[in-house]
This record gives sequence, structure tokens and C-alpha cells, in this order.
Amino acid sequence: MSVRRPQSSRRSAKSLWRAIGARNLLKSVAKQREAQQMQLQALIAEKKMQLERQALR
Repeated sequence: MSVRRPQSSRRSAKSLWRAIGARNLLKSVAKQREAQQMQLQALIAEKKMQLERQALR
């Protein structure tokens, strides 16, 4: 037996889930960007060390 909700209630629940999904997507994108930035910083540090080693030769 299912409970019938008014159309406006169903719409607001749908909007709520859509908003939660959008928020989660933004968090995911932000985490990916942060991870990429950390990888690039590590690569920059590695390249700097290579340059310093070459300069010492």
C-alpha cells in the first residue's frame, strides 16, 4: 500500500534530491581539482630537484 502525496510535495522532494545531487557533484569536482593541484605541485617539486641536480654538475 503506497501513500499518495500531493503533487507539490513530490515536486519539492524531487527538487531537494536534485539540490543534494548538485551539491555532491560540486564537492566531488572540488576534491578532484584539489588532488590534481597536489599532483602538479609534486611534479613541480620533482622538476625543481632535477634542475638543481643538473646545476650542480
